Amino acid sequence: MYTRKIVLIVILVAGVFLDHAIAQENMDELSMIAYWRAEAMVAENDFLYIAAGDKGLRIHNTELDGSPFELGHLDLPGSARDIALQGEIVYIASGWGGLSQIDISDPTTPEETNFYDDHPGEACAIAINGDFAYVGYDSDGLLVFNISDPEAELQPVALLEPEWDVDFLVIADGFLCAADSVRGLYVLDIADPENPAVIGQIDVWQGDILDLAVQGDILVLACSRDGFQAVGIWDPDVPRRIGALDVDGVVAGVSLIGNYAIISDHSHDVIHTISVEDWWNPILVETYDIHTLRADFTIRFGSMVLSLQSGGYEIFGINDQGELDISSIYTLGRGAIDVAAQGETAYVLSDNLTCINISDPEAPTVLGSVEVSGNPAKFAVADDFAYITCNSDGLQIYDINDPLNPTFTGSLTRRYFSPKHVAVQEGIAYVVCNSAVWSIDVSDPEQCEPLGYLEYYGNLFTRSITIADDLAFVPGAYGGLRILDISDPRYMNEVGYILLPDITHAVVVEGDFAYVLAYQGGLHVLDISNPESPIIVGYAESANGRDIAYNDGLVYLACDWAGVRTFDVRDPEVPIEVGYYEGIPGAAYSVAVSDSLVLLTGRHFFSIYQYTAEDDENIRGNGTELPGSVFMQTYPNPFNSTATIRFTLPNRGQVSLGVYNPLGQWISTLFEGYRPAGTYTTNLVANNLPSGLYFANLLVADQMFTQKILLIR
Repeated sequence: MYTRKIVLIVILVAGVFLDHAIAQENMDELSMIAYWRAEAMVAENDFLYIAAGDKGLRIHNTELDGSPFELGHLDLPGSARDIALQGEIVYIASGWGGLSQIDISDPTTPEETNFYDDHPGEACAIAINGDFAYVGYDSDGLLVFNISDPEAELQPVALLEPEWDVDFLVIADGFLCAADSVRGLYVLDIADPENPAVIGQIDVWQGDILDLAVQGDILVLACSRDGFQAVGIWDPDVPRRIGALDVDGVVAGVSLIGNYAIISDHSHDVIHTISVEDWWNPILVETYDIHTLRADFTIRFGSMVLSLQSGGYEIFGINDQGELDISSIYTLGRGAIDVAAQGETAYVLSDNLTCINISDPEAPTVLGSVEVSGNPAKFAVADDFAYITCNSDGLQIYDINDPLNPTFTGSLTRRYFSPKHVAVQEGIAYVVCNSAVWSIDVSDPEQCEPLGYLEYYGNLFTRSITIADDLAFVPGAYGGLRILDISDPRYMNEVGYILLPDITHAVVVEGDFAYVLAYQGGLHVLDISNPESPIIVGYAESANGRDIAYNDGLVYLACDWAGVRTFDVRDPEVPIEVGYYEGIPGAAYSVAVSDSLVLLTGRHFFSIYQYTAEDDENIRGNGTELPGSVFMQTYPNPFNSTATIRFTLPNRGQVSLGVYNPLGQWISTLFEGYRPAGTYTTNLVANNLPSGLYFANLLVADQMFTQKILLIR
């Protein structure tokens, strides 16, 4: 066994607790699919080994076309930049983490068995030839390692300190070829691995070398402004530029397969296939709208794996005419913004629509993905279709009947139609735009037809829309919740409105109650039995909230950096927080439920949780049990003349309840004295108070609890 430096361990552990300290109560994380980008990949048989930057090593099974899935992963110090395979061992250049040797004999549990981190600088490139590994350290030289005995300690047997940087490495025709992004290409004689020597060089005319590929004694350079450059090294002392193709863009990646080269163009977010049957005269064959990353493309069984800018990869086949055909895709996309569930499939919206099998919640499998254009905002899933609002491309509809292959079906675009949010019921999509709510007939997804719209003056600044039978609930950025009658979708009208004291982000409806999540103002419970006069009947403080979902007497909140929170709302007048999970690697944006599973998305992840209280019937007890912390609520809030303030004390103690204005000036003392544990109520009578915002301050055992109260005359 081996041990990394104690100093390094301390730094890593401290980093974990500072950045993503896990805190939880009554909630378990079952699994997480994290966003990562493939910096480099290597394939053997059905397995794909991926250097995934700060997400370490990822191992995927690609045996089933259309359904690649992750078998195992290993976190590493530093950032995994490049990868090479030798039997049942992979070697990864891990930036400042140095060189890692990883046993992959069991791909489900890769294990780091050796490492070297005593060299300054960042390990950024690796190539293997026979029993020797060559590792480039950017501007800090080239190290050579003898890897003939995997059990032996990893120590360099040679060090080359050139005046140029080592950014890329490949083995070509028995020679080591190193590229300095700025200065050019160098050919090294490694006949004696312990004494590598530069024997040839070729300069770059303009722009940087951003990738290398090799086929026999031909090297191809991806140059940022020189485009595609082919170099012959049959005479390694005098490497010769033999062919070039300027594609009028920033060429950032290259791979070779048979008689074709594939290059990525970052200027136009496309890839090009180039015929290299005649190296002296490369010919552009086809261009595809695929947003690739500047990373190695890896060949498997005559197929090509392309790492994507949006994270993950796509696998392509290529025919004799140089035409590409997608066989499978694995990507969560960048910036997951919404999630929905239907049966055993979860759907995640980012710059892609991704379908995920959650039948085994501890090992979810990405099934298929499709890129969504037009700046997607939110979506809804109903039956076999996903309805996506796109700020610049209207309402887009995708067929998800086959989750392995979600496909675009239809759309509705028109002038001044910039949809933000959508909900679907019985073949009608209700879409919120800046200043109107639209009803759209989507019974035929290929021929969407507007039915009606309700127009408002000014921007609604809405955050979501929820449908419950003949009512639509539309929360707004300025604290309002609008209730619309949609019994006739051609003639919608507003029937109710209530002003809440903060930005309202989301609402979920169950029976006669609406649970409204305010971004900074907590969870409000409204009695909507009379939708024309909704009444606040319950309230609970919560962390900043973005989205809400309901299941079996519990509501789940996506609370930004505070993770996911669970509230028991079986007594709607007294919602109580009963569980939470904090420490996720990013802000939680959206939440959905599927049976007992809680699905969460954020900027860089999709994760699955489960509420784990063994006997949730005892959370509230028989009415005499008390919560473990001080609880306070005000209702109605906002109020017109009289508000009731209720507070619960878990322990006896001295209590003071006062009301103050926004300047901190005392208005009234409502309650003061010693009280045993229990629940108490008192009234705030407005009398001559002007309309505005007030604060109820509850002082208990030297701890202050504050709640905002809004008076509206």
